[in-house]
Amino acid sequence: MDDFRPHLPLPDGHLPGQANVVAQLRAFVQDREAFSDNTWRQLLSVMRICAGWAIEHGRTFLPMAPGSLRDYLLWLQANGRASSTIATHLALISMLNRRAGLTAPGTSLLISRVGPGGGAHVMTSLIR
Repeated sequence: MDDFRPHLPLPDGHLPGQANVVAQLRAFVQDREAFSDNTWRQLLSVMRICAGWAIEHGRTFLPMAPGSLRDYLLWLQANGRASSTIATHLALISMLNRRAGLTAPGTSLLISRVGPGGGAHVMTSLIR
């Protein structure tokens, strides 16, 4: 694959300008075989949904700020997404940021994982 952009559902204006970030994303896409087909499909789906949300709300998808991730997760919740779906979005967005050599927004104190009753629920802090 010579150009990774057709495989990443991101408009050019939302790609970071740093050359090493672009190179790391290119390497990530070239190593696509390291992921199961299901994981890859989930990642592309999350990227399309989140990138669309970011554009619609005037946010940056990559890198994603912790406050933007918090707002995105709350948007998913308000739109009836299951807690397991929200947890998947959080994990995959964080993974994509890490693979790009960026700080994963899910590591911020603004975002925390809480499991009341043993369930996996994503809760966001009220800290701004």
